[in-house]
Amino acid sequence: MLCEVNALNTLLEKFEKYVVNDTVKLDNDGYIGISVEVTPLYDERQGGVVDGASGTPIILYIINSALKRIAETKDEDIVASMLDRGYAVLLVDYLGNELAVSPALDYSTQGLRRKILDSKNGDPLAFFGEGNFMQTFIVPAGYDVELAIPYWAFDKHGADGILEKITEIWNNDFKGTLGERLIKWTDSKGKRKKTVIARDESEPCWCNASGEADENGEYLKLKYTHAENITDCVKPDGTMVDLNLYMHIVYPKNPKKPVPVMCLSSSTEHLANGAASADRPHFNGFVFRGYAGVMFDYGYTPMARRDHYGYFDGYPKAGYVTGDNATYSMSFYNDKRIFTAAMRCIRYLSLSDKKFAFDIDAIGVYGNSKGSWMTFLGEKNPEKLPSKRMLAGHHDETRYEAGNTETVGLVRGGEAQPWLKFGDVDIKGSAKLIYSSTGGLDETISKGHCPVFISSNRRDSSCYSTSNAMYAACLMHDVPAMNVDVNLPHTIVYDKDLVFGVDAYLEFYDFCGYYLKGDAVKLVGIKVNLETLPYSVAIRFSGAVKKNEVEKITLISPDGNAVSGKWSGRCGGVDWVFTPVSLDYLAEYTLNVPENLVGDNLKPIQNPKNFVFTSPKTSRVPLSAEKGVNGELVVTMPTKYKEGRSYIEVDVMNDGYNRISLSDTNGVEYAFVNTNGVGKYRLNVTDLKGTLPEKLTLSASRKTSDAVVYNADFNSAVGLTFGKRAKCSLSNAPDGTPAVKIDGFNTVTEHPTEEFYIYPDVAFTADTIVSDDMLIKDDMGRSFKISLKVYDTCTRYVKIGLSHATAMVNSIIDYNRCQYNLVTKAGEWVEVDLDYTVYEMMYSDYESVKKTLTVSCYGNGNEDTPLYVSGIKTEEKISSLDLGNVCLVNEEDPKTALPEGKSEIICHKSPWQK
Repeated sequence: MLCEVNALNTLLEKFEKYVVNDTVKLDNDGYIGISVEVTPLYDERQGGVVDGASGTPIILYIINSALKRIAETKDEDIVASMLDRGYAVLLVDYLGNELAVSPALDYSTQGLRRKILDSKNGDPLAFFGEGNFMQTFIVPAGYDVELAIPYWAFDKHGADGILEKITEIWNNDFKGTLGERLIKWTDSKGKRKKTVIARDESEPCWCNASGEADENGEYLKLKYTHAENITDCVKPDGTMVDLNLYMHIVYPKNPKKPVPVMCLSSSTEHLANGAASADRPHFNGFVFRGYAGVMFDYGYTPMARRDHYGYFDGYPKAGYVTGDNATYSMSFYNDKRIFTAAMRCIRYLSLSDKKFAFDIDAIGVYGNSKGSWMTFLGEKNPEKLPSKRMLAGHHDETRYEAGNTETVGLVRGGEAQPWLKFGDVDIKGSAKLIYSSTGGLDETISKGHCPVFISSNRRDSSCYSTSNAMYAACLMHDVPAMNVDVNLPHTIVYDKDLVFGVDAYLEFYDFCGYYLKGDAVKLVGIKVNLETLPYSVAIRFSGAVKKNEVEKITLISPDGNAVSGKWSGRCGGVDWVFTPVSLDYLAEYTLNVPENLVGDNLKPIQNPKNFVFTSPKTSRVPLSAEKGVNGELVVTMPTKYKEGRSYIEVDVMNDGYNRISLSDTNGVEYAFVNTNGVGKYRLNVTDLKGTLPEKLTLSASRKTSDAVVYNADFNSAVGLTFGKRAKCSLSNAPDGTPAVKIDGFNTVTEHPTEEFYIYPDVAFTADTIVSDDMLIKDDMGRSFKISLKVYDTCTRYVKIGLSHATAMVNSIIDYNRCQYNLVTKAGEWVEVDLDYTVYEMMYSDYESVKKTLTVSCYGNGNEDTPLYVSGIKTEEKISSLDLGNVCLVNEEDPKTALPEGKSEIICHKSPWQK
């Protein structure tokens, strides 16, 4: 149901006394290109509109759009309630225009919000002056807000030692970087507090509030302060720092049925800012699509919040002390508690208060950068995971668990974690869907993890590698996942998906719609690889589709027959690849995605499609080949060759792992290719044309065996490198098995105050796990099996990976890396097998790489819980080859060979295709 066309007039008649400015009529909203009217309503008697870093909340209440209304409460009742609470309400009227719908409306409303936030005096929307910080919220008609709900607190729920850590940071990195800031430095009775000589050796100088020297003044520069305990950690006005974390909720009033929830895991120093950036209208998009929207605080060190002092860190620079660039964050020590408390709070509110009609089994979370470090919420029991860091002398226990339960003054005693139960019902702290943008924790993705959406940009340094590691973990554990490369670094997904060439912004909503709203599956993208063998067609869906459903899709040849081939799926059935047995050259094929295909939720596909493409212009000439006594083929070559790229193409008929060598009859090798199974293989002879003899031999050049490439000797540390901080030794497991014993990690000692543990950390590496030498292009296609076993004395994550040991100039895509995240069990050996094929992933910056086996794990602080790793072995598969037909192939560049009108085809190799 659309809002009534006269909605604005009706509301203005009711709230006439709140109209403090005339309606602003904009001929162009700035994005869609349509007219919009904005009318401000607020009661100046209730404290004004802007006050410091928080101020009166400003609600942009969107009326008369083309959105489907899902709530039954009248707009006039909602607006009246907002005004009664002292909020300013901007009635944003889209005049019933049918174009005012998501996703265009997401950006349109965000643009209007930015004009208000960034306005200068004289601008049409400068209702509240110039240069002030304001909290703004986009609220569709029928929705309301609940703001600043405390959901967790450092003093009540934090790790033991966390208050002391905040105090330590005050005395070091905080005042070392913000030392010139002026603060009120007196206690509650007006008595001056302790001062010190600054690190620049200057003496304390008391001031008045204006910064003028005053022998009776109460103000001091930060660099002269010294905090004895947490009560001395204060805001600029002298009041104690806020130890609470908060959430804001935008929700439908009295919806017809419970709605899914999407949470923004904030990464901004002021919570309301998390959804206000010009390039981040995503929160708007969710509430416009019928979700309840929640934004919750990141666990900043309190002084780093905008309404305290603003962001700081100890990154090496003038005034730094520890060099720890994460001193802005207390989340590291409390992440499992903070993030799970937010999930439980949302569920508790819905269970305890009828106005929050949430579907508590459909909660998603998205975040950018540090806001994306909540990946572990997708695990089954995230509360039981270790925190990213543990304070020295502790083993991740809370103040409550350590017995610090006494309240002293303003500092509350430790309590059990909040929102654990509603009555007798246990409340879950997990999420149904995770979106990690430019960051995340790849080590907390294991089998059974919730669906994951991932985005990053290749210019985004280490975040890009982290995002790819997350995707690799999803691939390894078959977690439903969608991975997107975007245009700009370090921001949430938008614009074009550089992999599939489709709208990445809509990909995100489609993925969430499938998993959180139960929408029917959609065909997101089709990508055809006509550049490398094997040719393939990649298909991406918005959610999981089973193989028997995907097999309803047919590839139709020009003669109307279905092309035979093989389907392979990844990411829990979100991505599928069809590899045809063969394609004719320069022929038009039709991929039919039928309307009777259904997703895992048993709903028929929303958008069945016929997709047409043309195979590359190719000539294929069969070559005469005679089989020799040892299975080799003696091939007769032509005397003339065509222009363009030329290949000798040979069929491998068995599941063969070997190396095909192209040689003359005297054994001189001209070219080769490694094989890893049944299929067609090509040897590039483009640069050899005119020099090849008439008779050539194709043969398997490697001796058939199960070659042992690596076998760890646990009587010595040869081939193993222990981590810098790891407490590793050669020992025996409790059952007597020789092993590497991992006792934990040493505290950092480079800086006297930097006493923290960082988890997971590298315990040891083995850099000859695949080869003693660097892997080069000649190794493409070789296949290895790496095995090891792990014995633990507690339950924790162990991260086993096969990664590059070569220094990289640029960030890389490494979708096919081997990464296995193991959740151990006390007293049990667990065996791990990794299959690794040297895939086509060499980079322009270098010609070779080294593959290193890395074992990383979480420790348990000062608890004695050793971990044992044994049985590390690598075998290479080398088998006989059954060689079949041989052809000489001439091929034009497929990018230039496409006929007109087929530019929608992206001719690049699929990112997941080996």
